[in-house]
Amino acid sequence: EKAGRSRGMEIVMVGALEERKGHRLMIDAMADLPDDVFLSVIGEGELAASLAKLAEDRKVAGRVVFSGYSADVASILDEADLLVLPTALDAAPYVVLEALSSGLPVVASGIFGLPELVKDGRTGILTAPGDRDDLLKAVRRMYDEPGLRERMSQACRRDYLERFTIGKSVLATMAVYDELFRNKREPGELK
Repeated sequence: EKAGRSRGMEIVMVGALEERKGHRLMIDAMADLPDDVFLSVIGEGELAASLAKLAEDRKVAGRVVFSGYSADVASILDEADLLVLPTALDAAPYVVLEALSSGLPVVASGIFGLPELVKDGRTGILTAPGDRDDLLKAVRRMYDEPGLRERMSQACRRDYLERFTIGKSVLATMAVYDELFRNKREPGELK
């Protein structure tokens, strides 16, 4: 468990505080999650005040932290147990790749490019967009099954290394430039 915690779960949401990102669904679902589940909301936007009010109304304000913008999302992801992305519109958010690279399982809407990034049952759980109960069920499963989270965490790292690293293309590009410099040619001259 992260940071020496034996129970509980740290969830993070990263993204602009806009209706399409699904913050309301997650904050509402927090009311039906155990008291040792915490949510960090990273991002700024027009919904900040109404989301904070929703957290108060649902009596979860003490477990939902609004952190605003962060330039260091990687460190935040490293400390979390789960990334939640209940978005209604997002093609392939970069934060999912960041989560996978840090071994952070993802619960996300199964829309647009997300099923290509998050392998349902392997690196996370895909949910029906806009479905609070489906979101709650997925997050609750992650809470109830820390062993599942750990297996998914390892799968996230493996998948990221196998599918998304640019190491091979970087090496190929370096080889081209190495050849150019060794033969003192301009890039346009390579034949």
